[in-house]
Amino acid sequence: MALYRIQNEVIDQFIVNKSEFITYLQRVSSVDEAKAYIDSIKKLHPKATHHCQAFIIDEMNQRSNDDGEPSGTAGIPMLEILRKREMEQVVAVVVRYFGGVLLGAGGLIRAYSKGVNDALNTTDLYEVKLMKKSKLNVAYTYADHIERLLEDYDVLEKDYGIDVSFTYLHTNDDLVPQMNEITRGSIQIESYDPIEIEVKVRVDKDE
Repeated sequence: MALYRIQNEVIDQFIVNKSEFITYLQRVSSVDEAKAYIDSIKKLHPKATHHCQAFIIDEMNQRSNDDGEPSGTAGIPMLEILRKREMEQVVAVVVRYFGGVLLGAGGLIRAYSKGVNDALNTTDLYEVKLMKKSKLNVAYTYADHIERLLEDYDVLEKDYGIDVSFTYLHTNDDLVPQMNEITRGSIQIESYDPIEIEVKVRVDKDE
């Protein structure tokens, strides 16, 4: 399953039957960070009727709060949108200023879901990918051939010493047989711990 993150704070707003809704999204890496952000939004809007919230840090840390709205009409719908959009490390707060017209359970669910979904649609999303990191040492004789093989890969570093070394990121070891064939088995490969990268992507946006 793909996972996505935001990189910057997002603010979006809309009105439903005279009630004003303001959505805030922020990237967070811990429960404490999420709580601190929620508190900051409450201080920013002390006169708001509700400050409904949901956050996903990772698979084990996911929470929601209706903040006075009827049970199940705000926080959980917000959390479900974050799950549906496969988000992580994000907190969502939807502030509501009551406009005098009751929306009913269905109307509230639609409004709070819309708040989070629309806000996600206004910002760039970044897919989280776990990449292997390897360093290749190859004789100068074969360096040009190896460099051509790596044209479509993210080469982090290239060094010239006794041999030529390439440090690059990849998702599998498909190139190893070709490299061994080109270098007659003389290439040296050193593997490092996988690293996490974020790649900006275009995702299907829900209406």
